Amino acid sequence: MSGSRSAGLRRLAGLLLLVACSEAPPEGGFTATGSVACEAAARSRWASSGRGYRKTAEYGLATSRWLGGLAGVAHAESVLVAFDLSQPQVLILDPGLERARSFGRSGDGPGELARFSPQMLSVTSPDWTAVRGDTIIVYDGERLSKFALDGRHLGYIAREGELARLAPGESRLRATPEGVFFPIGGYLSPETRPENPVPWSLKRLAGQMVYGVLDLSLPALPRRQGGSTVRVGLQAVPLWDVHGCCVIAADGQGRWLVRATTDGMNRDRIPVHLPDPRRSEAELAEERMLAGQASPGRTKLPEPTALRRIQALIVDPDGFVWLLPVQPDWRAASELEVYLVSLATAETVVDTVPSFPKVFGSSGTYYGEIRGPDREVVLARFDRVK
Repeated sequence: MSGSRSAGLRRLAGLLLLVACSEAPPEGGFTATGSVACEAAARSRWASSGRGYRKTAEYGLATSRWLGGLAGVAHAESVLVAFDLSQPQVLILDPGLERARSFGRSGDGPGELARFSPQMLSVTSPDWTAVRGDTIIVYDGERLSKFALDGRHLGYIAREGELARLAPGESRLRATPEGVFFPIGGYLSPETRPENPVPWSLKRLAGQMVYGVLDLSLPALPRRQGGSTVRVGLQAVPLWDVHGCCVIAADGQGRWLVRATTDGMNRDRIPVHLPDPRRSEAELAEERMLAGQASPGRTKLPEPTALRRIQALIVDPDGFVWLLPVQPDWRAASELEVYLVSLATAETVVDTVPSFPKVFGSSGTYYGEIRGPDREVVLARFDRVK
């Protein structure tokens, strides 16, 4: 076990304490309304426990297995469902990442999917794939479609209205027996007005009704000299997931997590101690270059109005929230520091993994996105070292 790993894995028992709802001041447009009880195991079966993880399979390097842009991965029974929105196609993979079948084609007809460019996917990083029972749900940027595991098109959940306006850039789908959860609003929404606080909402579709679950208010984007707004790299964005009857969310900048019941009736907040963001000079140079391409002669970026501390968030099946703090070159790093927070006790473990999970498999196995030698997208399987 490496010294950095043994140093990185440490228990912070008692570091996080539940905040009394009456004492928590409103922050991010959020006000606690009542305590929320979320279930979690005593420990996560996916924590490395100091043993580390190793890559055991990958999909995306060979020509016949090329991934143009990964728009979500979900676990269904004994297979993985991966949505490549640049093809576009839905891939059914076995646990070893061998392709069992695929379906989907570009178009506007029943069962067809809209095509996104890989460049757009690299900006928005959508997670537009969910599974409920034996039904696959995918969002292609225009409509929410249902498919059977064998590829049969089962119809649409929505082609217009609120459900067809998912929050781009902060987008994720989750499907549970209680409904389909989806966000609207956020910084990239066409309805966002730059001069006002930006609304972001999490909704739940149950039957034909859409219910509100959680609302956050985000600071307006920073402005360049001259008045135009810009979303800088360290501007915080909302992150969320669902576990059982609980919704977990963060505004990306606050040192806390929101817990809410899936019916939207109760919500509270637990603090989490995150480090200040760290970025490499290469990342900062790339950001300045992109800003210069968008606005020639204006390479100086304003400071973010909300400093991002959390890069990614996901909840494992044991009820632990995995947080990825902002850290240098996180997409290419061989070892990432992650925080695992128990939803039941708020106890935190700091761990290290080779890639942040996109979906969890059997105990001690998860799947994450890495980059190939030419920066191509690769879906990889990681197994805990025994």
